[in-house]
Amino acid sequence: MTYKEVQIIDEEIRNLQSRLGRLESEVCSTTPKLSDTPSGSGSGDKIGRAVAEIADLNTEIQALRFRRDSAVNKLDSRKFEENCLYMKLKCGMSWPQIAAKVSSTPDSIKMMCHRYIW
Repeated sequence: MTYKEVQIIDEEIRNLQSRLGRLESEVCSTTPKLSDTPSGSGSGDKIGRAVAEIADLNTEIQALRFRRDSAVNKLDSRKFEENCLYMKLKCGMSWPQIAAKVSSTPDSIKMMCHRYIW
């Protein structure tokens, strides 16, 4: 796994969450037709499809989070590179914060983390 791959997973999670939010708001704004006449395909079908898609999106988001967390949890804090990656990915520290903590420059820490494979 690389830092870039984790970033791609994070981006995919954000995209799926955005799509999920749009779907949920669409479902909430859909109202059934209150009429005595039956109709072939109404809001019930639309809501049913949306609910199924919401469940699928939640499952996909959960799988991506598990993959990301599994990769980050494999980092060994005793290794310098992995410790820096851990601080970035798990603790949410910025490059300057990490650099100050390990007595280095933000650019060198960032470059090292982008190149490192674990």
